[in-house]
Amino acid sequence: MDLNKCLEKYIGLTQSKCDCKPEDLEDFSPESSIGLYLDSEKYSVPLQYIGTKIDCDSGGVLDILRDARRRGVSEFVSLMGRTVKDKYGYEDLPTSFFIGRDSENGALTIPETYRGIEIRPRDLYRNGLITISGIWVKGNKGEDFTIKLFREGEDAAEESVTIQNHDGGKIEVDWTLPMTDAGRQIIWRIVGDYPNARNIKLKACCSGTNPWSKYMSVKGVASDNEDGTEGKYNGKHPNGMRVDASFHCGHQWLCGNNNDTDGLGRQIGEGAYLMSVIELLSLLENRPVPFTPVPVEMIAMKKDAAWEQLMIRVEWIIENAGNRLSGCANCSKDRLQKAPILI
Repeated sequence: MDLNKCLEKYIGLTQSKCDCKPEDLEDFSPESSIGLYLDSEKYSVPLQYIGTKIDCDSGGVLDILRDARRRGVSEFVSLMGRTVKDKYGYEDLPTSFFIGRDSENGALTIPETYRGIEIRPRDLYRNGLITISGIWVKGNKGEDFTIKLFREGEDAAEESVTIQNHDGGKIEVDWTLPMTDAGRQIIWRIVGDYPNARNIKLKACCSGTNPWSKYMSVKGVASDNEDGTEGKYNGKHPNGMRVDASFHCGHQWLCGNNNDTDGLGRQIGEGAYLMSVIELLSLLENRPVPFTPVPVEMIAMKKDAAWEQLMIRVEWIIENAGNRLSGCANCSKDRLQKAPILI
């Protein structure tokens, strides 16, 4: 699950009633898994609702709440990263690498309709993330095709890109592949129905000549199934696909099985909530009317109090996270190594 979406589950927008239709609230997710709402007077301020659909419209009070939650979750993740870095002095540098050589040697004959690669972690990189920025499929200039990203066990594609009259160059994407989910490894497949596959070698290096394959199993896959399952695998060539990627440490530990009732998950949820309250109060400081009757001076006091409570949670989380902070990897001096602490 996307980290920000996972953290948003803790933060309810409001318990107030409105006459918004269900479709108006589809992407608002107004409920909280731990019973905390942004317009609660304990940490926040009361809001004024018109009680009509205007509350749901762009620029309405629910839109303000949703924006505060989105900003708050993003800022909370950044704050946790900075705090871990300050405490442990560890800095993770993203490791760029390519899957597949640039040079080619003729064409491959692949009878299966779908072809591409499979990425399988060899170790439990709890907080590892692969970011893919581009894909090449040489020999397909002028062709129409679709490339999809599948997570094993899921029927629908996580991402896809459709190309018409391919110019033969790099296909720009922005795909993020978490390596684990709740402590379990994730297997990914990038497959497409591009008609031609050039013969390029399957090579993935950290830097220099250190093979990434020591840490990730990367294989070519060809299948008659769209998601690449029940296919033929090989470790010599990626079926004409070359991938521009990087590996770095994320913050997936914030979204693990952390006990939302009274354990680490509860503290993480309260931290994300308090940061969202701070973002809401910052928005209201500049334009309290017509959203709240509370004076600006009271809003400032509330924000200071929320920040104090937030830092108490952050300190507790770092002290009690334990080995959840470990398990990532980084590339240093031509060596890929297990990272002791993530950033």
